[in-house]
Formats: sequence, C-alpha cells, structure tokens
Amino acid sequence: MIMKKGIKMLPPDLFNYGEDWTDYYLELKNLKKGDVFYECASRNGENYELKAVEDARKTRNGWMCKVKKRDNEIVEFFVSADTTYYGPNLFRSPQHLTQLENGKYVYVIK
Repeated sequence: MIMKKGIKMLPPDLFNYGEDWTDYYLELKNLKKGDVFYECASRNGENYELKAVEDARKTRNGWMCKVKKRDNEIVEFFVSADTTYYGPNLFRSPQHLTQLENGKYVYVIK
C-alpha cells in the first residue's frame, strides 16, 4: 500500500474474489456493521473507501445505513424501494484502476 497526501493506492492483487464480477457488487441492504466496502463513482472514475458503522436497516420505503468515510465523517446512505435513478455503486473491492508513471496499475482510494 502506498500513502500520498491522504490518498492511498492499493495493488490489484489485494482483491481477488474470483472470476465472477457479480460477486463484487453489494446491495445497501446487505451491509453489516464493520464492513469495509467501496463506492465507485462511474462519473469520475474514483474509488471511495467506506466502513459501515451500523447494520443496514429497512425503512418504510427503502434501506438506510450510516457509514464512515476515510476522513471519519459519518454520512447516511439511502436507497428507496421505488428509486428510478442509480443509487450508490457499492462494491467489495475498488473498481477503477489508475496507471502510474512506472507503468504499474493501482486502485487510487479516496
């Protein structure tokens, strides 16, 4: 692992969950307290490391879970049962690789 100004870089070989990429995707409702996971924003190609600070809980019309960001800020994720847009993209491992100047690939984690 490489740390640089609050950003960490992880080699891809740390995350080897097999060939089936569907195993990487997480649904909010399956989060348990202590789970470390990643929100991978496709709009900007970034990986954000998060940690669940509670079990996901069902609400009247969806699921909620409080999570801690790397800067220790607590935020709450919510996915509505009738969402007509994409919610958070949650995964067991980072999804967006970055190539360094030396040619190696890493996951840049914010």
